[in-house]
Amino acid sequence: MSTTFVTEPLTYQYGSLFEPRNSKMNQNKVQFFARLLASAAVVETPEWQAFLRAIQDEGESYFGKAEYHNGLQANKIRPTVRYDVNGTMPPGTKAFINVMNWPENKPNIYYRNKSLVTDPTEIYPGVLLRALLRIAGYGRGTPYTPGVRLQIEHAQKIADGPRLATARSDGSELGILPDDSDESIFN
Repeated sequence: MSTTFVTEPLTYQYGSLFEPRNSKMNQNKVQFFARLLASAAVVETPEWQAFLRAIQDEGESYFGKAEYHNGLQANKIRPTVRYDVNGTMPPGTKAFINVMNWPENKPNIYYRNKSLVTDPTEIYPGVLLRALLRIAGYGRGTPYTPGVRLQIEHAQKIADGPRLATARSDGSELGILPDDSDESIFN
């Protein structure tokens, strides 16, 4: 069983949503992926609690209630939502999720008006996105650490946010130069 869920607006930290890329952990595994950050305000909403319940329901359905909870406590089931953000995440981050999808299931990225985002530079570290996720258990009976996967089906750009400190610059620091000068700018 799997369910779909639309998240609250989350901050995009990094990823590859326009072209699939190799996984750091397995170079033969190509996928779309993103890390999305939740602020304290998001984590305290009823919608976030509903999201956590949907993950729990899927885990209990896939693994069985006792096996799921015992596996989480014993670190034998990978946690879906991570709260280990101390000093490693941008200020204000309280939790994060990693989302993915397979190369044959490219997620569409939409603007608020539902038109497609075609320029990858529109999705930068710091932008706010809502994500349509498919929540599904995986890995039982395999050599991989099992867990509950968040497959990104689609995303919607909600608002521009401040670029994260780890983000690549947009180039605005270079300024505009006159086109009619033959002189070197380094003279």
